[in-house]
Amino acid sequence: MTVAEAPEAPPLIYHRGSLRSKLVAKLTGLSTQTLQHWHASALQEATREPGERGTPRRYSWIDYQRLCVMASLREQGVPTPTIRRATSNLDGLFPGWWCLSLAAHEGRVPGSQARIHVTLRQNFDVVVDVQGGQMTFRELMGAEVEGAGETLSIALSEVGEKGPLFQKHTFRDSVSMTPDLNAGQPTVLGTSLETRFVTALVQASTIEEVARLYRIDEHCLRRATEFERAA
Repeated sequence: MTVAEAPEAPPLIYHRGSLRSKLVAKLTGLSTQTLQHWHASALQEATREPGERGTPRRYSWIDYQRLCVMASLREQGVPTPTIRRATSNLDGLFPGWWCLSLAAHEGRVPGSQARIHVTLRQNFDVVVDVQGGQMTFRELMGAEVEGAGETLSIALSEVGEKGPLFQKHTFRDSVSMTPDLNAGQPTVLGTSLETRFVTALVQASTIEEVARLYRIDEHCLRRATEFERAA
């Protein structure tokens, strides 16, 4: 009997609490009040550090990606109990789901024939590769399919299509996000400079001067500052 290889776990950096709740709210379209309520109800908790007190203010990349999926489900009108059930199944149903936004953004497809992985399609019967063959998403989900399958498939497709910036994806011509750079903080595309940092510089100087000093394209710099100021 052949045993399928276990799905790859997210790198440790994906679990580091580094994204502020205000930033997560901005990117997902969820209010900070909703984030706090979801944390309190354990629907999606913020990352806690040992000895931390008070209201949690940081989310890891995994937390953030899960919240993107939840936000998409919510927009589809999925009730909270179904959101809870659907997202709790993510790790088992979609190994590698946590890098879908990065994979799509970088032109890569996660997984291999040695692991279960999902090739997202626009229709309901998503094709799933498994070791030694294929099956449809409907077959894999079984009895759960009518309850959460279609909306979860749509949510994951949306995360993949919009990329790491999710609801602010229109800024991806000038802003990038990856947990491997600046712990996932929004960064000016093609540089290691955080958008918060360059915006502070622009406020103290001018776009032209900052662009000259750091050799950044003015349009890219302007878009990065617009991203920081966006609601």
